[in-house]
Amino acid sequence: MLGVGSPIFIIIPGESKEPVFHHGKVIESDAEKFVAEFDAMEPLPVDFPVIAFNEEDGRFYQQKAIVKALGRTKPNLVLTLERVGAPVSAERRGSYRVRMMKVSLTGKIGDERRCTITDVSPEGFAAVTKKSLQIRSLVNVHIEYETHVLEGQAFVQSVHPNPDGKYRCGFLIPERDAKMRRTLERIASTFQRIHLRSLAEFRVLDTKAEVNGESILALVDGMGAFRETALKILAKQGIADPQPGEWYGQQSLLDALGVISEKLGVDALYNIGLKIPDKAQFPPDINSLDRALNMLDTAYHMNHRYGEIGHYNLINVGDFGFEMVCENPYPCDFDRGILAALCGRYKPKGSGVTATVIHDDSKPCRKSGASSCTYRIIW
Repeated sequence: MLGVGSPIFIIIPGESKEPVFHHGKVIESDAEKFVAEFDAMEPLPVDFPVIAFNEEDGRFYQQKAIVKALGRTKPNLVLTLERVGAPVSAERRGSYRVRMMKVSLTGKIGDERRCTITDVSPEGFAAVTKKSLQIRSLVNVHIEYETHVLEGQAFVQSVHPNPDGKYRCGFLIPERDAKMRRTLERIASTFQRIHLRSLAEFRVLDTKAEVNGESILALVDGMGAFRETALKILAKQGIADPQPGEWYGQQSLLDALGVISEKLGVDALYNIGLKIPDKAQFPPDINSLDRALNMLDTAYHMNHRYGEIGHYNLINVGDFGFEMVCENPYPCDFDRGILAALCGRYKPKGSGVTATVIHDDSKPCRKSGASSCTYRIIW
């Protein structure tokens, strides 16, 4: 476990009510200790306890450790960590709640279909309903994900009104229904794995990188009726009253996108991506989809400055399609929205049809912790 070069995530016990994960990379490792490099992280005191997570052979493990030394590789923090005990599975470690940040999941609650599931745990889940429910009542629930089917009755534990007129309800699976609890535990474990893998998403490649106000305002426009919500989220991340021509930290924008993904789901990221070509700076004289895709990396660098920000690489150009590799810190659905917007605006050279964007699921994806996503643009 924790081999050199592998990604690592640490959580600081007692840091807050909501656990905060810090992403890093292992640079040294032996049986007694390991050394890891972390970005955007404050120093920790010597002898401070932490918990490290990493993936090995498709399973997640946790390793308790104690900080033994601190160093810096500008601007990153380097920690020497002494192992405490043996690594154990992180997939069955008691009660945990997993927010549905990366995957859209809906279910039937009572007679309401397509209710959004916002988080799950081995004992219960939370969902958004149109109607208020009676606390302590039993309701029929039906949730499906991949091969898992959760069907039966759940107690209504809590009901909280949302600003949009809907209700966020908490549900508890009765202890007597062991089958439902086992199914929910499998679903929760699956989403915990997705969540841990995706912690590398929404993280800058270089802490010096900045993005212009035009791109920030595209986020605001992409939120539609939730424009004010977007401005409040941006302000909390340090971007108050964004203006064209000004520059802002790219990590602050990524943090805002992460909050939007958590609160509103990945469809919101896609809608924001759709607005980017309307607001961001693009090279002149673009009159075909071929040229738009060829110039996308240039446009990306026109709207960002300082440090490494990644690339948009157009490869495998054929008679009836393109392949675009997006290797940057922005989320998968955001880039899918940008490409869909370009396909809607421009036609392929010599063709009158509209191209379609398809995520290539056979290639690595940033939702699973990869550094890039690949999209096929076909017609």
